[in-house]
Amino acid sequence: MRKISILILFLFFNNCTGPPEAVLYGDYYITNNTSEQLFITALYLFSHDPVTFLTEQINPGQKEHVYTFVIGSGGHVKPSNVFYEFIIYADGIAPENIVYSKVDNKDWINEGSTNDGHLIYNLTID
Repeated sequence: MRKISILILFLFFNNCTGPPEAVLYGDYYITNNTSEQLFITALYLFSHDPVTFLTEQINPGQKEHVYTFVIGSGGHVKPSNVFYEFIIYADGIAPENIVYSKVDNKDWINEGSTNDGHLIYNLTID
């Protein structure tokens, strides 16, 4: 009986110590090709809470790293897996200044990856 108990414990703990889950990283950039300063706001997909960005303003002619997304559930790191709402304004946050208002993966160009394996996605506003 003792051998069976030890065998069961071994099998249980052996199954609990499988390989670590893969972790993916996505770095989001915005390129501002306009002559106006851009401002970004967004809400998270599931909680609908406001997103805290690395920067919320992008000067004309600049490309800025605005967010890094980390996922470990085997999903993808594209914007549709992060954002419920994503809005870019030109020259101040007001409804009449919206220049981009959607979450569409095809608008974010995959530009490869960083040296440490983060996928790079860039959204260009012209």
